[in-house]
Order: sequence, then structure tokens, then C-alpha cells
Amino acid sequence: MAFDLKRSMPPTPVAKNRKTIAGFWISASGRAFIEYATPELHKLMRQKLGARIPIFGGAACADDPNRIKPGLLFAGDTEYKAYDDALVAAKLRCETPVGVTFTHGLTETGRLLRVSTLSQDKRAIHKFYENAAVDVMEQAQTDGKVVLLAEISTNDDSVIYTPKPMEGAPFIRLSREVRDDACFKLMRPDAQTIRDSLKNGIERTVKLLHAENPIACLLLKSNGLLRSRHKINLDLEEDLKGIEHDLNRHQRGVSPACVGGFVDGEAGVDENGRSVLGNWGTAVAIFSDELRDPVPVYRGFEKLADLAGKRFDEPDDAAKALLEMIYDIGFPSAMISYWIHDEIEDAIVAQDAVGSRYPKVLEVTRQTVKGGDVLALVAKEKRARFVPDSRLPGSQCDPQAVKISGVVSQYIYPLMTGSSTLNRGHWHHLAIRALRAFDGRPRNFGGVHLEGGTL
Repeated sequence: MAFDLKRSMPPTPVAKNRKTIAGFWISASGRAFIEYATPELHKLMRQKLGARIPIFGGAACADDPNRIKPGLLFAGDTEYKAYDDALVAAKLRCETPVGVTFTHGLTETGRLLRVSTLSQDKRAIHKFYENAAVDVMEQAQTDGKVVLLAEISTNDDSVIYTPKPMEGAPFIRLSREVRDDACFKLMRPDAQTIRDSLKNGIERTVKLLHAENPIACLLLKSNGLLRSRHKINLDLEEDLKGIEHDLNRHQRGVSPACVGGFVDGEAGVDENGRSVLGNWGTAVAIFSDELRDPVPVYRGFEKLADLAGKRFDEPDDAAKALLEMIYDIGFPSAMISYWIHDEIEDAIVAQDAVGSRYPKVLEVTRQTVKGGDVLALVAKEKRARFVPDSRLPGSQCDPQAVKISGVVSQYIYPLMTGSSTLNRGHWHHLAIRALRAFDGRPRNFGGVHLEGGTL
């Protein structure tokens, strides 16, 4: 089977204000899998997409050391089907931060090997210039450690090979073709170095994203790590728990979900921001729970332009328009509350909400102004507050409302009617001008809840 990659590639997408990731998974059987089309696919995607769009993905495998048995892929427009000889690609556009990284953490031994004699199919090394290939590998494996060969290349991504001595044969077998006179670095996998490299890569990605609240992580690990985990003392389950712990930046009760699988070839982004295809490594995609900085700016101006030409005769209509504008900009849910004056006790009372979460607590949100709830504090102090995790005791949020709505992070913004308390320059004020009480009762605006974003 031959993949017609050039005809199947779409035009370069325009990222605009969204974070765009190109993902691919490839599986093939028979000769196509032996020829390993993944490097050609990755190279073509990198040429078409450019450096501004990261590539994430891998080659499906069936835990077959000889790479003859194909892995399975599931794809379909309306009905999902299983394929063992297919290419699946996706373009993910997300308005919350998404970061991609790739690490391997292998240890160099300082020894270089140059190929002297190859087999006719260029997938078996008979001799290095230093010695026979079988003798070199036997010497390197005397202590029982796993030995890897990293091909040195100036044009392509570095490929890590697991040399396979064949019983009784005077050569070692490789999974792919190599060039004449190819040069290799002799490397070893060390469990602690692999862990440290992955942890540093994730921390670097979270920092670049300016992510305050990572909520999910997708990992693609090399099948080589799975096969050799016992030899190198790599505890994959504990490593997964460690990643979830590190992503739990606010140390809340429920850690971010971390899922993934094992592949034969991983695509990610290295520490220099370059999309790479490697193996014996880990590709990671991290999702966070905030709107990306450009999103409110781009969409905010667009929605404000629409709102500026509208006229509202009733305050409730203006409040509804404000909520819909916030929702359209990209916030998953929003709620507006009024400061209601009463002879007995002033209170902050929810009036309207949009989205999937705040409408659940619209009828029960009523907080006394004299109380210590975060909504009352924002209204009294006239100062916005960001709540990273509303479930924590110190968040000063109503536990019942949080449990019912499912809101985690939220931003509460105070606005008041009247020029003395209205902050200039905020894009909400066009709608707030219409918030007047027509029934003769003074009705101030208490605040807007903005949900921080959900995946």
C-alpha cells in the first residue's frame, strides 16, 4: 500500500485567535508498515503547516517487536470503524491553552559507532569500523543493560534504534533502513533521567502556556519503554501518578486526568519549539482551563461592535445581551447578579445566566451583603476576584452552589450603575448603561460571574 500524502494534505489552516494543533495516527500492515511511512508523513506535514502549528501524534502498534502486525485505528464521520491499514488525521482548534512537548531523557555513553558494512536491504549492520557489529553489542551488553543506537543526522529527526542480534547470525537487525556510513551514538535508557526529562518538559510547557489550571494531559509513550520497563526499572504507573500530581498546581482533591497509550514513533515539540518525530520518548499534549489571552481581545471587539448598535428599553434585556456577549466571546458560562436594597437586609441576588453551569444555581444564589461570601465581597469592595478552585474552603464560595453547578475556576467582576463607580475602558459598560430600575426602586449591579473555561 502506498500513501498518497501530497494529494491528501489540506491547505495550511489559518490559526487566527485559536490554538491549532495538527494530530495524526498512522497504522499499516504488510510491506507498507515495514517501509514505515510515518517519517515521510511528518516531514510533509511540517512543510505544509509551518512552525506556527505544532504536530502531535504517533504510529499505532500491536506490541510486535518485528513491527509486522499492525495496530488498530478507529475513525469515521458518522459510524466509527476499526482499521489496520489507515491514516487518521485531525486538526484541533481550541480557545483554551494547549501545549505540546516531546522528551526522551536517554543517557549518552560518549561512544560513537560508524557503519562499515550493511546488508542489501540496509536494515542489518554486519560491521562497524571499530569491530563486528555483533561483538560490539555483546561487549556493550555485558552488564545486562539495554543498549540503544541513536543515528546522527543533520537533516532529519534523530532516530533511536534497538539493535537486535539474531541468533547465529553475524549481524544486528534494525527496524528501519539506514544510510551507508551512518554514524551512531551509543546510548542507554535510565529510569530516573527519563522521569526528570519528562517532568522538566511538562513544567516548561505549562510555563510557556501561562497555564494556571491544567486540567488534562494526553501522553503517547514509546512502545520501547513498555517492552524494556522491567530491565530499566521504569514504573510506568507511578510515573503517571507523578505527572498528575505535578499538574495539580493548586493541590485540589481531584488531580487532572492523564490518559494515553503506547506507539511506535511519537510526534511532539522539542525544547526549541520545533515539531519533531522521535522514538523511545514521550509526546505530551497539555490542556488548561483558561481562555487564551488573544481570544477575549479578538472576539471582544467583534461582539462589542454588534452590541454598540443595539438599543434596550428594559434593563433585563440589556443584562441578557451582556451575558450572551460574554458567552459568545468564549466563556462557557456566565451569570449576572443585582444588589437588591431591602428594608430588612440588602442582598446580592442572581438574575439571569447562560451556559451549562450557572443556570443550575440561578434560583438559589442569594447572598446577604453583610456576609462573607465571595460575591458579596466583590460587590462591596468593587474589586474583581479570580477563584482558581471554587471547591476549596478558602475560596469563600457557597459550597452548595459549587456542588450543584460544577464550576471550578471563575472570575467575578464588579460593575455599578453611575459614572462614579464605572471603570472606563471595560468592554462591559455599553450594556451596563441600560441597567436602570424603571419601577422606582434603586437597583445596583452586583457583578458578573465568568466561568474560567472547561474542556
